[in-house]
Amino acid sequence: MGRSETRASNARTPTASAMRWTLRVASSPGQPGSSWWKRILTVRFPSFRATVLLVFLIVFSGLSVVSLHPQSRLWAGQWAGRDWPASHPVPGDPISMTTGLYVDSESQPARWAHEHSQDPRRHVIETGIGEMPMGRWFLGSDTDEQEVRTYVRRAAAADKLPIVVAYNIPGRDCGQFSQGGENSPAEYRRWINGLVRAIGSRPALVILEPDALPLLDCRPDPERALTLELLSYAVERFATHAPNTWVYLDAGHSNWMDPYTMADRLVQANVGRARGFSLNVSNYQPSHEVKAYGETVRELLAQRGIDSRFVIDTSRNGKGTAGGEWCNPGGQRIGERPRPGGGNGVDFQLWIKPPGEVDGACGIAPNGQAGHFEPAIAIELLRNTDGGLWMLGLWGNGHWQAAGLGLPGQEHESVGAASGWTDSGG
Repeated sequence: MGRSETRASNARTPTASAMRWTLRVASSPGQPGSSWWKRILTVRFPSFRATVLLVFLIVFSGLSVVSLHPQSRLWAGQWAGRDWPASHPVPGDPISMTTGLYVDSESQPARWAHEHSQDPRRHVIETGIGEMPMGRWFLGSDTDEQEVRTYVRRAAAADKLPIVVAYNIPGRDCGQFSQGGENSPAEYRRWINGLVRAIGSRPALVILEPDALPLLDCRPDPERALTLELLSYAVERFATHAPNTWVYLDAGHSNWMDPYTMADRLVQANVGRARGFSLNVSNYQPSHEVKAYGETVRELLAQRGIDSRFVIDTSRNGKGTAGGEWCNPGGQRIGERPRPGGGNGVDFQLWIKPPGEVDGACGIAPNGQAGHFEPAIAIELLRNTDGGLWMLGLWGNGHWQAAGLGLPGQEHESVGAASGWTDSGG
């Protein structure tokens, strides 16, 4: 048997040595430059079955790593109920009555992607943000009751849990970028009753009046008392007439107000009749600090006989380096995916503020308008997100480079606000 025949015979034998790389050095007699040695790298292959097994293991492990990344597309859309607790429906427990968080096809990021099918940024925004569950903000429109009813009905038809953000307290945002709200206490009560009727017995999560409690200090004493009374009224109406809704009074975040003052304000706002409180809404504080703050507030409430839980907005705190800067700070990124749990006393990590919505005319959006969706800000949040795997493997760098966006991890200083889409607020 010749040398070449011996080599072919050995290649058919699935031994351990068949997997190693070998370097063969040979000359080429009779050819020009025969005095030069040619180094030829050859690979000796295992059996066909071993090759198939090896390829399968490589592909499977790659998909496993990508799919487990917090922002992987494999979590989007259909993932919404993947880690949902399985249980029989229990009255008063919206988790037990649903199979996951509701992905709203009418969210601002989803609508922008649908209306801009030729925009090179569409695929990245739709996949990274538009296909994720997030809060739907209601700001005091005359059509809010009907819109909430439609929203929660669609969620119920999909067996999913919607996130309603009620943001219409008189004197909202103390005259800042999101200023507004109802004109009188009577109109506000009427508006709240409309939301309660719209939800009815369907399961829902309600985030009640972001920033209202932390911003009490900007109001004169009579208005402070009135704000607390209106919040208490809203909590009571939901508790009485929307029995399968969990209401969370907003409590600011860990870098704003000391937990003792916040716990006192929550008690005055009737938190004992709510499910609990929300933290970090529309902000950028790191989750570990927010969780610690929430646990402290929860302990202070427990000392007063109130068993309270909380939710955290993780939509834009993936970097957690903004400090006290809250208005479109640069270099930020989306945070952990929406899901139940996430810490001691934590009901949910949620995307309450849709990523890509502008905070106001400030920061990297100097011409922005609060509540408008700005695709450049959405791209900024996605670009700065760790995860060559999830963007590279599932979207491909081609989507980024074709859009002139650079690669994930590359930051831009300013995105402006040239192509906003308005609907939501906060």
